[in-house]
Amino acid sequence: SNILTISLGANATGNIAGSMTFSGGAHRLTASSENAIIFTGSFTAGSGFTGNAFGETTLNSVIFQNGSTYIYMAGANPFGANQPNSVVVFQTGSLYSHRGSGTPAFSGRTYADFELDYNGTITPTGSSAVSIDNLTIKQGTLNFNMTGTPGHSIKGNINVYQGATLNFNPTSAGTVSLNGTSSQIISGEGTISANNNSTIQVDNTTGVQLNKTDSLYKMTVSSNAIFNLSPTAALTLEGNLSNNGTFSLQSDATGTGSFILNGSYSGSGTFEIERYMTGGWGSWDAGWHFLSSPVQSQAINDFTTTGTGNDYDFYGWRESDGMWINYKGSDFSTWNGSANFVVGRGYMVSYEQTQSDKKFIGTPNNANVPFSNLSYTELSPNKGWNLLGNPFPSALKWNDGNWLLTNVAGTAKIWNSDNKSYSDIAANEIIPIAQGFMVQVDNSTNSLTIPKASCTHNNTAWYKSGGNDRILLVARPTDKSSAQESIIRIEEGATEGFDFYHDSRFLSGGAPQFYCIIDDELLSTQALPSINNGMEFLYGFAKNDKEEFEIVLAENPFPLKIYLEDLKTGITQNLSDNPAFVFTSTEGDSPIRFKLSFGSVGIDETTANDVRLYYSNNVLYMLQMDGYKQIEVLNLNGQLIRKMNTDENYVNLPLARGIYLVRITSAHQAYVQKIIVQ
Repeated sequence: SNILTISLGANATGNIAGSMTFSGGAHRLTASSENAIIFTGSFTAGSGFTGNAFGETTLNSVIFQNGSTYIYMAGANPFGANQPNSVVVFQTGSLYSHRGSGTPAFSGRTYADFELDYNGTITPTGSSAVSIDNLTIKQGTLNFNMTGTPGHSIKGNINVYQGATLNFNPTSAGTVSLNGTSSQIISGEGTISANNNSTIQVDNTTGVQLNKTDSLYKMTVSSNAIFNLSPTAALTLEGNLSNNGTFSLQSDATGTGSFILNGSYSGSGTFEIERYMTGGWGSWDAGWHFLSSPVQSQAINDFTTTGTGNDYDFYGWRESDGMWINYKGSDFSTWNGSANFVVGRGYMVSYEQTQSDKKFIGTPNNANVPFSNLSYTELSPNKGWNLLGNPFPSALKWNDGNWLLTNVAGTAKIWNSDNKSYSDIAANEIIPIAQGFMVQVDNSTNSLTIPKASCTHNNTAWYKSGGNDRILLVARPTDKSSAQESIIRIEEGATEGFDFYHDSRFLSGGAPQFYCIIDDELLSTQALPSINNGMEFLYGFAKNDKEEFEIVLAENPFPLKIYLEDLKTGITQNLSDNPAFVFTSTEGDSPIRFKLSFGSVGIDETTANDVRLYYSNNVLYMLQMDGYKQIEVLNLNGQLIRKMNTDENYVNLPLARGIYLVRITSAHQAYVQKIIVQ
């Protein structure tokens, strides 16, 4: 408990290469000359220590060299003298580690590396410049509340550990400069945020790279400075972005950086978004991607390629005749109306080689994009389908309540380049950055708005989905060279029949065709008010160039067993227990190939196959099916032959000789059975 004072006289020096700890009193280590005491090891201001360890008078007398550490647990700040003077000098590579409840001195102070390792909240304030090299928040919260623009600077990396927080929350306007001379990295799993008085100014001409998800307020990128968002990064600016340098969103096979700007954009700098796109022309259906521009006035020519073995195809979509319009053709510019990407319009592109250097460059789109009276042509083979595009430098939530859909289906479609087919996008699912998507309108009077309010961070490279309210079936060749998804989903407002808004019509691609048949409609998504025991659905199938296929139950969150019956072979399989049904298909097979049935968990397998329909002498008898019901008779090509309603258990039904599928739909169940008329 005795106070210890060690004083070095004039011209005396000392070097502490090990560790030194002051605790339990106002101990002192002082010197009479500059650069007299050199730390290459560590010093700890420990529990119970008070005051300034190195005194308050001899300026620049204590030097913490590269590799040394000052650990603060108690006492006053190490600088001693009033700022800008200091007894202590932290040289590059030294570390100040703050592990106590006291507030560190920031105003007018220069650190090398600064680390907060205290499970509490620390709030330094002041208006004189603070300089820090690397800033690390291991635990706790650092409120970096420096005000004014005197030159507050962070010159190195910023790393915020998981559970820790770095806030830039000055009580009045305050600017912090990122002004290192080598590349700076912002990383960690913790939180970085800022209030509306804060401005982050990027002055580093070598580059600052964000590797995490953060929310800041205002940012300025100075002339010749560089700010990069890595492919895994996401940044929201609640205020304005002034860009006079380079602001770049990077892209690779894992994804693309994401940026949401809730203020305004200004400046003469370069705003760019990289777009990594896989190539490969092993087959006609390989390597296709949907694409759209997140910036204004982007030339399509920048997305072409040259050279042997480095070809490309670039297309627009024309609904009126269901045709893809080739950019290389003479009619593309007339159809497109411009040599640039049209904001909010989607395109389709394929490259012979993987492209890692394509960039959108221009002013980022930052406002709603409205559409009205999208093309609807009654005689088009793809009636009402229009290809739009995400116009923002972030992902979008589709149909989340902000899209103002009028006579537009509630499910969109994305081209899934891995599956070589379309995938359906339900409400609140993700449309990735720079991606096109198909929507269908059901008459010529229609409208929607691609809303800025639906921007969200999701750095998916192109598209992926999933959910706990749907059943997902996937039909694919057994070599997995392509795949077609089919979805049964619970959705409020849906019925068991065809609903234009809730269901989604099937669009074919390069995969085998696989679709649910409802009311003569071919569907890739069938939305239902509920999924119940006893429901049955017909599925169509058409092969591609392969011979052996499988239907896989990929998702089933419901407590129901699912049975698949092959109407060609008569084989039924419990997909809940054995989720992959393997079969062959040849040219000329009936397109109505499968029946899907639902049964309760634990149900005997034969229940799903009980024969409930009996046909004799032009009469159809319906067993165990009381109440009002709808009867539909289809031939094996899927054409509706007869349709009627009854509350009886039999109907007169004269049919010519042949094989038919009969579908019975009531308020509580749907049932399909094949009948043979002799």
